[in-house]
Amino acid sequence: MRWMRFALIIIILGLLAYVLTSADLKEAYNALNQVDGFYFFLAFVSYLASFFIFALRNLYFFSWLLKPGYLFLLETVFAGFFLNTITPGAQIGGDPAKAYAFGIKYKKPISKTLGVVFADKVIHVLVLFFFIVFSIIYLITFIPLQYEFRLILQALLFIIFLVFAIIPILGMIKKKTDLAYAFQKSRWLSWLNPFRNNPKLQKAIGKGIRNFTEAFRETIKDKKIFILGIFLSLIYWFLNYLVSYFLFLSLGIKINFLLVIVVFSLVNFAAAFIPTPGGIGFIEGFMVFLYSLVGVGFTAALVVSLLTRVIFYFYSIVIGGIALIHIEGSLKQDYPKIY
Repeated sequence: MRWMRFALIIIILGLLAYVLTSADLKEAYNALNQVDGFYFFLAFVSYLASFFIFALRNLYFFSWLLKPGYLFLLETVFAGFFLNTITPGAQIGGDPAKAYAFGIKYKKPISKTLGVVFADKVIHVLVLFFFIVFSIIYLITFIPLQYEFRLILQALLFIIFLVFAIIPILGMIKKKTDLAYAFQKSRWLSWLNPFRNNPKLQKAIGKGIRNFTEAFRETIKDKKIFILGIFLSLIYWFLNYLVSYFLFLSLGIKINFLLVIVVFSLVNFAAAFIPTPGGIGFIEGFMVFLYSLVGVGFTAALVVSLLTRVIFYFYSIVIGGIALIHIEGSLKQDYPKIY
């Protein structure tokens, strides 16, 4: 895995070099001075609205387990984005923290709240994958690309379809998906278990795994939650796409909304593999690169990419940090059992 991280660092440095060497800072500064305040405000509000939609999703997902207050849910969404932004990798630091906060606040086993949060995450990512597949197909079909880049996209598309084909097949072959069951059937690996000499701890861990899988299954199999989750995720991503679209309009540029979907979806996909916190450095450069690839002028691509990230960092770091501090201060009570 070291060579992959090294390769990502090289890519990040390359993209930064591409942005810095290609940028006309004076032209970019002039473009910033010409930003239409009305459309910038719409972009700002669109991203704020996406947080409210995300909190609404959480409200429906937790409805079978507990009755959370909407304002507390909204706080955990902001705080989760803060943790996702400051942690490197696949941006999952906020999800365990969110589950932990729900467990403390509503006196529920954290293993159960984690199962609900994970089910929420799975459905949300499935919707994003739909946009990713659409984006790759759109690029291959309608955008003239170099042979090597086209080949990479085709390989990526094949891998995505392969993964989504294997998962249902495995589900049909093995009906029992409980993780505890899987561990029980893997006794020949028991020597790898660091808790094998502590029966009490093993029992607690087993109970936690059962709680997690039961909560995950209970959430996923609820058709109403599943459909609402997909619908609200579509709205969430649509609001995210509107942010960049309004920013282009603020520069007086009319862009095909589908191009915004393509760029933003692929950037979010790439962000899951970036080793830097919040994908800083790479995402900005990659966004500029993709916009340039689909025919957007470099200066406009640079300004929109930077403004998009500024809005993102404001809500994720500033508002998210405040929300996290408030949550920590409000949860001064006995901790629940983690299983």
